Amino acid sequence: MFVLTEMRDNIRIDPRWFEEDTGERINYELNKKFANKVVHGVGLCIALHDVTQVGDSYIFPGDGAAHLKVQPHVSAAAIPGVTVPISEPKEAPYTIIGSISESGLGLLSWWGGS
Repeated sequence: MFVLTEMRDNIRIDPRWFEEDTGERINYELNKKFANKVVHGVGLCIALHDVTQVGDSYIFPGDGAAHLKVQPHVSAAAIPGVTVPISEPKEAPYTIIGSISESGLGLLSWWGGS
C-alpha cells in the first residue's frame, strides 16, 4: 500500500549553493535525505511529492550554511507487519594495556586479546 505522508524536517544548504534556485536545492536535499530510505512509522520513502511549507532561514555562528525548517509530503510504501531484528551489542575485541604516563619506554603493548 502506498501512502502520502506529511513530515517536518530541518535541512542545511551549504553556502556554495546560494546562487542556485532555492526551491530546486530544497527538493534536491530532501530527496537525498528521504528517497530510498526507511523511516520509522512511515515505511520505505520512494520520492518527494511536494513541499507545503518552508520556514525562515537561519545561519548559525561558526557555520555559514542556511538551515531551514520544511514541511514536505513524501510518497512511501507502507509495509505492515515487517520488523527489523535488533542485534545484541557487541563488546570490543581489544583493550588497551598500559599507560603512556609510565616511565621508561612508555606504552609497550597497545592491544591485547580479550
